[in-house]
Amino acid sequence: MTKLSTSQKAWVMYDWANSVYSLIIATAIFPVYYVSMTADIGSLDTIFGTVDPAAVYSFSLTLAFLIVALGSPVLSAIADRTSKRHYFLTGFCSLGSAACIGLYWFDASTTVWLAVVLSVLASVGFWGSIVFYNAYLPEIAEEKLRDELSARGFAMGYFGSSLLLVVCLTMILAYETFGFESAAQPTRLSFLLVGIWWFGFAMTCIYYLPKPRKPAAPDGTGSDHTRLTAMIILKRVAAQVRRSKDLRFYLLAYFFFSTGVQTIFYIANLYGANELELPAGKLIATILVIQIIAIVGALSFSRLSARLGNLRAMQTALSLWALLCGLAFLMDKSQAWVEYYFYALGAGVGLVMGGIQSLARSTYSKLLPPDADNTTFYSFYDVLEKIGVVLGTLLVGVTLQMTGSMKPAILMLGGMFILSLLALIPVREPSNASRQASLTAG
Repeated sequence: MTKLSTSQKAWVMYDWANSVYSLIIATAIFPVYYVSMTADIGSLDTIFGTVDPAAVYSFSLTLAFLIVALGSPVLSAIADRTSKRHYFLTGFCSLGSAACIGLYWFDASTTVWLAVVLSVLASVGFWGSIVFYNAYLPEIAEEKLRDELSARGFAMGYFGSSLLLVVCLTMILAYETFGFESAAQPTRLSFLLVGIWWFGFAMTCIYYLPKPRKPAAPDGTGSDHTRLTAMIILKRVAAQVRRSKDLRFYLLAYFFFSTGVQTIFYIANLYGANELELPAGKLIATILVIQIIAIVGALSFSRLSARLGNLRAMQTALSLWALLCGLAFLMDKSQAWVEYYFYALGAGVGLVMGGIQSLARSTYSKLLPPDADNTTFYSFYDVLEKIGVVLGTLLVGVTLQMTGSMKPAILMLGGMFILSLLALIPVREPSNASRQASLTAG
């Protein structure tokens, strides 16, 4: 493996810091705990009437991603203009980690709305920070290193979050050994540990990331002028995207598969609990399997891209995603070996999840024009991802509320991967030459 610089090591380690949120809060423990705490409620009163608690959770994710999708483009452009990428990264990270710590006080069905609000803030903090974090990749690494660096970041994230999950899972399953009266207490403690882990490691990483190169806005420049400049930057980036056929179709493909990948990531445990009625311990164990195999997936697809090229490696991963969605749709709680089918499905998801996320980030960095406003370009990337999750979580929530089943939504998410495969057909394999040419083509 390539020897990394200090800033590259710091960038990789931020994945180690933030991935505990995506595993423990977004995927493994909090959704299962939320279902258990709301099991006796039946429905929640909202401004739209009575809604299934699981649907409320799905809709809360929709709101969180909508906030990030609407706010990140302007914030990103301001960050490029004022050289305050560090500040935005630190701010969103602090918001998300503080919200995770706050979830410690979600201890009864009477505090369910506190949990909903804090889970929204944690999601906004996490995904808001990712916009500015991803934008460092083209700055700190040459094009030939980006696949490997992106893969190593995801691998470190999967490994670090898995370590903390093992600690939390041990406390939850053997709560009496640790002096707790019930499993709920160490579960709430795990939320506290996530916030501390995320903030503590992140601040160390952020310190070693490159300092701003561009001068800040001149003294006397008002916020209105900064916002106007930010909008001009956004329009310029939008025009560059329109001129580049490769970028247009790649971002369209990214939108489709992000809708599938991120939504499945968030609702996997809800699907296992509600649809297959699997116990919490087995669901969390499956997520741990996914994390471990995702390390292998991220590194394996990085090597596959070196042999076949980025696009063919991505097409391989997308084909596997579509197949896995079809298999999930066919699973049923009445099947004798359903829990083992779920484990096998989790292993498959882990393999392709690590691969597609790593490749998506590095491939996009190779398609960007030279001297691009990286943060602003990555905000476009991020907005499409968030709009995709808004669509996906809304789809799941509405389907669950109307039919009482998540299966139709799973099938529709599988269709997103097929659409993504079709959208990638016109995209040329990224290279310096094709990227330059794409700016005048299309």
